[in-house]
Amino acid sequence: MKAAFSVHSLQRLHLTWWKFVLVLWALSMVPTPLFPEAFTALSYFSTSLLVIGTLGYALEHYGSKAYTLFLVSFSFGVAIEWLGKTTGIPFGDYRYTAPGPNIFGVPLLVPLGWWAFTLIALSLPKRHKLFLAPLALVAWDLGLDPLMVAKGFWSFENGGVYFGVPLSNFVGWYVSGFILVWILLRLEPKLITDSPRALHLVFAVQTFLMGVGLTVFFGMPLAGLVTFVAMGLCLLQTLNPKPKWKAQRR
Repeated sequence: MKAAFSVHSLQRLHLTWWKFVLVLWALSMVPTPLFPEAFTALSYFSTSLLVIGTLGYALEHYGSKAYTLFLVSFSFGVAIEWLGKTTGIPFGDYRYTAPGPNIFGVPLLVPLGWWAFTLIALSLPKRHKLFLAPLALVAWDLGLDPLMVAKGFWSFENGGVYFGVPLSNFVGWYVSGFILVWILLRLEPKLITDSPRALHLVFAVQTFLMGVGLTVFFGMPLAGLVTFVAMGLCLLQTLNPKPKWKAQRR
């Protein structure tokens, strides 16, 4: 009996290892604003944990197709960012100055983010994912782009009205997100109905950390407030109130 329990426990641990990785991701985010000199290293470390955790979730729920979803998202990220930095379409004229490895001039951090952010954004809406999931990407970027511009990871040639970021950037994020979401929904139809609480929690943690980090540690309280409100509104999509007719039943 004890041996059987131990085997069962190990199997359960194996099936949920990615949740532990996501916990480590959350913990890794805490020291990022506290040690400015280690911002780059911590950014790569935390992003890697987020990518591994979300890939683990996808493997558990979609099997080997998860690798296809990851490769498509990663390749899309490289392609759209290369197009953006080369032509200015669809985000606006910008250039990368981020340290670390890159692919065709695109920092590795960026296409990895396209995978993790998009999978998490897809988990939020209960319906109309094709139109609503890209809004979650834009909400996330309302905090991410000002922070990365301030940290010197990239810059827009003509600046912008929103902490050095032009409004065209957010339009580009929505359009690009819409295209990638459309592709992923067709590659894996389960994404249409899947709404995992674990990924909702990741987005909620990021909402809190973005709001607090930008406001308290990075000196951008307005960006922190805007991001917190926008991401918070996206989180409302995860609520699932009981229908009135069910609530009235006894």
